[in-house]
Amino acid sequence: MDTGVLMFVTGSALPVTDLARACEERGLESLWVPEHPVVPARHETRYPLSDDGKLPRPYTELPDCFATLAAAAGVTRRLRLGTGICLVPERDPLLTAHQVATLDWLSGGRFLFGVGAGWLREEMDLFTPHFPYRFAFMREAVAAMRKLWTEDAPSFEGKWVRFPPAVCRPKPVQRPHPPVILGGMGPTPRSAWRAGATGGCRSGFPPTRWRARGARSSSWRAPGVATPTASRSRSCSARRPAWRAPRST
Repeated sequence: MDTGVLMFVTGSALPVTDLARACEERGLESLWVPEHPVVPARHETRYPLSDDGKLPRPYTELPDCFATLAAAAGVTRRLRLGTGICLVPERDPLLTAHQVATLDWLSGGRFLFGVGAGWLREEMDLFTPHFPYRFAFMREAVAAMRKLWTEDAPSFEGKWVRFPPAVCRPKPVQRPHPPVILGGMGPTPRSAWRAGATGGCRSGFPPTRWRARGARSSSWRAPGVATPTASRSRSCSARRPAWRAPRST
């Protein structure tokens, strides 16, 4: 069984370069970082992992996940690097596809694309109106990204994501593309498969509880997919008009 670490790399934590070196030196398989780019100062949605429903401060201090992992890639050679998770419904799918491919290229094929649909409505409302249908949007966005990673000049015509023939380079080193791993607070294999993921993992409980449950209950891999997925120390554990790429002028 491979073991990885999920870390909130904030200003008060160990620098990610030091953390990445330490993980590799100790034989860990992977390092994962979460994403909450901009958090509203006030929100009514309760944080689901605390009794008082308040959002822990580290959630408001997270650096960009792709830049953070790029720094980790630069000081390691074997350590796999994952988003735990990337909030796909808050993002532009074309730009995200390019960031994923670039990080996989820079790291020599070590990127693990952990994705999730999010839970904080007020945060997502800062970026997009996708919260009511965020899982469906995520599935469509991942499908669009797959075309950009695997085809020379693909186009896409979905319900929310649409773009004319476009070139996205560099291509990922991993073929056909980096593993897409669905993370969340207890997703089932069925939900991971519906989201278009090649694997899945649960989040939100400490290592002692993870060990009590066992690895089989906290991670999942799609049948026939030989994709390494790590057991995580924290354990990773209304219709709108279609989004279109802007036309060139």
